[in-house]
Amino acid sequence: MFWVKLHEMGVYKMLTVVDEELMGVEVREGEAVLKVEESFFKGHLTDEEGVEGLLWRASIVYFIGERAVELGLKNGLVHPEAIKRIGSIPHAQSFSLEI
Repeated sequence: MFWVKLHEMGVYKMLTVVDEELMGVEVREGEAVLKVEESFFKGHLTDEEGVEGLLWRASIVYFIGERAVELGLKNGLVHPEAIKRIGSIPHAQSFSLEI
């Protein structure tokens, strides 16, 4: 399962997709910090099919966690070289220039 939340910013929409077990986690590596804060990332829980139904609505998608990033790869939104890690947690972003 994944936590998803759709943020509307004018004409742009950002979807966050986070592996369920990572909610509330904070990871540090050197000066880099990844904080999966409920106030920003916690919308509702859904499965893979539910995430895929939301992807088309967003111009920006932020994937956090092994399964979330894999879902981005599977749907052609994430390039393998765009995946970054802080500690052991992978994350990636996808941008669409179409509005």
